[in-house]
Amino acid sequence: MLNVNFFRKLPSIGVKDNLDRLTIQKIRVTNGFFFMITPVLIYYAIYNLINYDGKFAAFYALAILMSSVVLGLNYYGKYEAAKIYSIIFNVLNGFILQYLFGSGLVLETIVIVFVVFSAYIIDSKPRAISLVMLISMGFILLKYFEQLYPAPYAERVLFYSPVILFVISVIVISYFIFERRTEIELHLIEKNNFEKRLKNKNYELAKNKNLIEAQNVELEVKNNELNQFAYIAAHDLRTPIRSVLSFSQLAKMNLDKKNIGKVHEFLDIITTSSTHLNDLIKDLLSYSLLEKDSIDLELVDLNELFDSVVMLINDKLKTPLNIKATGLTTAYVNPLQFKLLFQNLIENGIKYNRDNVPEVMVKASQQNGRHYMQFIDNGIGIEDKYQEQIFEIFKRLHTSEEFEGSGLGLAICNKIMDRHHGTISVTRSSSAGTIFTIDWPCDLASF
Repeated sequence: MLNVNFFRKLPSIGVKDNLDRLTIQKIRVTNGFFFMITPVLIYYAIYNLINYDGKFAAFYALAILMSSVVLGLNYYGKYEAAKIYSIIFNVLNGFILQYLFGSGLVLETIVIVFVVFSAYIIDSKPRAISLVMLISMGFILLKYFEQLYPAPYAERVLFYSPVILFVISVIVISYFIFERRTEIELHLIEKNNFEKRLKNKNYELAKNKNLIEAQNVELEVKNNELNQFAYIAAHDLRTPIRSVLSFSQLAKMNLDKKNIGKVHEFLDIITTSSTHLNDLIKDLLSYSLLEKDSIDLELVDLNELFDSVVMLINDKLKTPLNIKATGLTTAYVNPLQFKLLFQNLIENGIKYNRDNVPEVMVKASQQNGRHYMQFIDNGIGIEDKYQEQIFEIFKRLHTSEEFEGSGLGLAICNKIMDRHHGTISVTRSSSAGTIFTIDWPCDLASF
């Protein structure tokens, strides 16, 4: 049984998936024009057949048959031929009807349909205008010719024929208008989709550009760090090794001479150099481990973390110390890295200190969604011109004879804060000591 979908698919005869949208619309209009005119021709063919007028019945039947050629041409992919044939056939058919039946059919509305149809399916604007002018001129000439030679079958025009043709004309023109509106709507949808895709593509390009720029900056930083690593491998690591080798030879020479006092002196120097080398390698390892792509965060009680670091430092140094903290709370951090951070900053305040009892005060607070901590010491302080340089890897402001150290402690602190999306800075305190300030987001777990 035929259903509504069958009739909806009829105008799409000849439409294929590989065709562009405009060609599909023109095929549908050409087929639709045939299916709208054909019922009228069928009606008149049946009417004349019932009234035993065989020649007119044959005329309308032939018109139906010839107009259906359009469907065959579209079905076999002859789209240009279908357009040309449809225009020529319908224009000639209109002229023949005007000649045979005259003004009684009121074909002006059909002429308007031909004009709209021709303008719709012809791609070239000059050709469309030329064809419209030819159709109009031909119709005017036929109207003028009717004044000289009356239509031979004017009396055969049914009184309701003009109404039928007018209704059909309105339906056809409305069909053209709706098809055109559909085409415009589809074009606007495609345009909007294209603009959205273009906007998304531009956003992705800008995002990728920013990502590339950030990666280039990171690569430059890594290259600088690599160069510094090369320097430390060539200099700082070799220095204690040379000392060990040199004083080992001296110790051996003095041992042969039974100079035990000198041997002990050289062994102490070897021990000191070996300890320094061990500390340097340990700090290098700690720094390199911070280069992981991600860090494991935990909700850590900073009071407990602080107490464990203070206990470790007291056991290590065995000297009078005054280390206190206020305002510490819980925070999302990597506990191992923050333990190393606390230890380096507190030991830094103790190491660079000439007071009999080194003091380090840790003050914590929260403001504007960030954690803030200050490590305040009573040490020797840092001159303003060095306050940025001290966070560079292997940067030392003092010789190893003045203060021991690898030059990596503050670089490690800086890297830890960077891994926690935070910052670290240094200022001089009012008492000429040093204040290290760190901050990081309270919602770090959501990053």
